[in-house]
Amino acid sequence: RDNNALTIGPVGTSIGLTSSGNISLQTGGLLTIGTGVGQDASGGTVTLNAAGVKEEAGSVVTATSLQLQGAGAFDMTEGNNVGTLAAAVSGSIDYRDTDALTIGTVATPGIATSGGPVRVTSTGSLVVSSNINTGPGSGTARIGLGVTGGATVNGTAIVGGTTFATSGGNVTLNRSDVHNAPEG
Repeated sequence: RDNNALTIGPVGTSIGLTSSGNISLQTGGLLTIGTGVGQDASGGTVTLNAAGVKEEAGSVVTATSLQLQGAGAFDMTEGNNVGTLAAAVSGSIDYRDTDALTIGTVATPGIATSGGPVRVTSTGSLVVSSNINTGPGSGTARIGLGVTGGATVNGTAIVGGTTFATSGGNVTLNRSDVHNAPEG
């Protein structure tokens, strides 16, 4: 736990943060993963509770499960490798995964952003098994081809290859290995 901003970087010969167990990081400021030369946070379940998260070039999270908490922008677009993603944040989420991803339960179910937009891109299957709630507000949900799951976006069922108005911030869910939903 750090009351201020925190950067995960090299210390001596150690690069990044690796654990065979779970990792939980809590900061009062921005959490930056890496310094631009590829430091990672790797563990079983990784919980990041911060005033936003930013990944520097080549730095990623590798975990069985990832839970995001806090307030701010969660910009995690460097090609993470996570099995299950869940979030309860006040802010935006922009997340990219290099293989199959499930939006599910990691202590909290699905994704909730208190009005912030969500963009999740996976290079493999993208299964939404827990609801996404970006309310309050109004926006557009864009669900790419191949996105599956029995959950909803702000109460509307997820159907791959669709775009619809939603009662919350914008939501874009895509698989990069098939035709993406157009982004606005």
